[in-house]
Amino acid sequence: MLLHTTASRRAPFYRQIAFAGTTSLHDYKPKLRISTYRRKYHFTEKDNMEFKTSCNNLEKVPSCDCQEGLQLEVTQHPHAFCHVANLIIALQRMKHCHTPLGTEFSDDDLLNYMLENVVEEHVALRVLEGQENMPTVFRRTRVLGCSVCDKDQKSLVLNQGPLRLHAVILQGGNMDLKVQLNMSTYIARNFTDSTSRPVALGIAGTNFYLFCSLSDDQPILQLEEVNNKDTLKRINEQGDMARFLFLKRDSGLSVTRLESLKFRGWFISTAVDDKKPVEMCTEDSMTHITSFTIKQL
Repeated sequence: MLLHTTASRRAPFYRQIAFAGTTSLHDYKPKLRISTYRRKYHFTEKDNMEFKTSCNNLEKVPSCDCQEGLQLEVTQHPHAFCHVANLIIALQRMKHCHTPLGTEFSDDDLLNYMLENVVEEHVALRVLEGQENMPTVFRRTRVLGCSVCDKDQKSLVLNQGPLRLHAVILQGGNMDLKVQLNMSTYIARNFTDSTSRPVALGIAGTNFYLFCSLSDDQPILQLEEVNNKDTLKRINEQGDMARFLFLKRDSGLSVTRLESLKFRGWFISTAVDDKKPVEMCTEDSMTHITSFTIKQL
């Protein structure tokens, strides 16, 4: 490694500092050799004072650890002796470097470096391949009580025969008919959809949960009684219990859509007309509303 600054034609002063180290990387004690070449030049009194001060400081510079073969060459202008003092200060600071920062390394160092990187990349690749083949398992984190209404302020009401949810505009004394939901939230390690949150929706005070299934090749929304709620703690995406999961997608301040996990592109919806069943529909439906306001109780 060679650092060299070329002097201008007027520069009559040349200093060379060379460090000769031993063959050991950590136990060498380099020697400092100084050679000075001067041509005819008329120094001012100020220049002589600065040069004497720099030389006196140079005697106090301790030896420093450097990589074997490292040479430093500095070419100075005759009117810039302060640069010599800057060099001496830099050498003094090098005494605080206890660990040599070598610019060369042996074949063993190169081999170890290559092996470490190859092993690290291979392990990361195996982990990613294993995660891709593993089924997604959703784990329940908590259950939140919430109220739900669509953008037209229609509330959810439980109709006993047949057992279905209806969207109804409630007023006055009918507000006690409004259904509150228990929303269970889920997480999964290899679930990559960052724009949604998996949830299960149950009717508060009951064991009924909303689920999505196929009927005549079309997804429909139904209610099912789940007596053992522990079966909802862990849900395999490829299992039968995945029908209870919906993807909660939030947009704006208070707009939420609920998409079926098993049947992507199908959303829980209410009809534009009042007192109609809550159903599943596609996002581009013109006769149904897929936007809801969900407030935590």
